[in-house]
Amino acid sequence: MGVAETHPEKELSKILEINLAGEKHAVEVYTGILSLLDSKKEELKYEYHKLEHSVRHIILDEEEHIFQLRLLLGL
Repeated sequence: MGVAETHPEKELSKILEINLAGEKHAVEVYTGILSLLDSKKEELKYEYHKLEHSVRHIILDEEEHIFQLRLLLGL
């Protein structure tokens, strides 16, 4: 599809490590979005709280994925 870089792997531990790195990257991206939202709080008077709430939930989901992958990797 050409949407994102792929990492063909056959070894389970490598697959989990690649996914763990992706989840950590996602947290960084969404944390950046959260910072951007905070800087635009005055401009987003009516949308800010919903957007901020949604992004925080996405970050929590990503952090849960990190926790699960770390458990699977024995970290």
